[in-house]
Amino acid sequence: MASQRLTRELQRLVQEAQSAPDELSMVIQHCFPHGSIPPGTAEVHLADASEAVVLRLAFTRAGRFEAIPEPSLSEEDARTLIRVVGELEGGRTPAVWRVVLFASLPVEGAFRYRDRWQIRPVPRDAPEVPFVMAPHPFVLEAKGSAVSEGLVRWLQGGKLLREAELVLSLVLHGGLAPDRSTSPSHEWVVLPGWEYSEDHPSPTSVLAQASYFMPTMPGPGDDFSDVAEIEPIRFVPDGEYFGRLGISVNETLELPANLAALVDAVDALPAGDRDRFFRSAYWFSRAGGAWRLSQSLSYISLINSIEVLTPHGIEDRCPTCGLNRAPGPTARFRDFVERYAGDVPDRSRLYEIRSRLVHGDQILQSDQPSGFAFTPQLWEERERHERARRVAQAAIINWVITRGS
Repeated sequence: MASQRLTRELQRLVQEAQSAPDELSMVIQHCFPHGSIPPGTAEVHLADASEAVVLRLAFTRAGRFEAIPEPSLSEEDARTLIRVVGELEGGRTPAVWRVVLFASLPVEGAFRYRDRWQIRPVPRDAPEVPFVMAPHPFVLEAKGSAVSEGLVRWLQGGKLLREAELVLSLVLHGGLAPDRSTSPSHEWVVLPGWEYSEDHPSPTSVLAQASYFMPTMPGPGDDFSDVAEIEPIRFVPDGEYFGRLGISVNETLELPANLAALVDAVDALPAGDRDRFFRSAYWFSRAGGAWRLSQSLSYISLINSIEVLTPHGIEDRCPTCGLNRAPGPTARFRDFVERYAGDVPDRSRLYEIRSRLVHGDQILQSDQPSGFAFTPQLWEERERHERARRVAQAAIINWVITRGS
């Protein structure tokens, strides 16, 4: 049984910890062989080898938690917990994490944002795309400090990479596709090299894992890879960059001139606004991935990315009838778009269509059996989707720069 002095010290360390709650929770849970969440509770019960519960983590809705030692917590386990929490708080060392992402244009140059993250081409011995209009692989590197415990280290790096990925998804033409090595799936694919013959009149399909692997990852484990011999990625004035319509076969990846200023503004956001930005950027990034499955879902994602940032309504009850006279969600959406994206034609209609899609009153014609027909309605939907994408992108970026300043 742990002494009161040790249990109080453990509780104090957990309460005063500056580490992210998910990292703190993971490093504590990793100290025990058994864990459970009793039904109807917001607690994680941690048990020792005898399966006796020795520590409870009581979570709040905000994600923070309180450590509640049970009388059965041993002196040895208490000391171990105090040690690992102390290491998490002050025992970090420099580290760099890397992941492969895919852009709509070839990545031939490099870009580093301060001492935080870097994008660069894949090494020369990596698999290459044999044609232009394809997902082009590149390496994203994020730099930070990490603990030695493997799962927590993986979690720490994953968050840094994810934040950089969401910023890039917001500004890169064509968006980004993630590397699915960490969550592989299988898809039916056609074996390459097929040519028609009487013996082989049709190609061969096989069920294969969707993923991308390189012979080696570039660079050391604690610093960025060397890009001294790689040309910097070209910067383009913002008006020209965001005014482009689509991509062409002769282009390579370029970046908007305000990219560093945008990330600086994200870093300057208060905690609540920063969380809202990444939720907004998440929905924006999902719009591209959803397009192949459902253009209705893609459209919903774009409008959601704006609504995340739209201010909540303040009630203005009529003293006579009690009705709320404050602007509704459509009016607040319209005002937000007008403030951060300019005088967008038909901006209320953008939100109204999203509401009809969400509530099941409509799906876009492109998702219906007749969606392959070339009709004025279908063309109008495509134009409205592109308008929603441009409005969302402009509104998010301008909101961030305004709030972050």
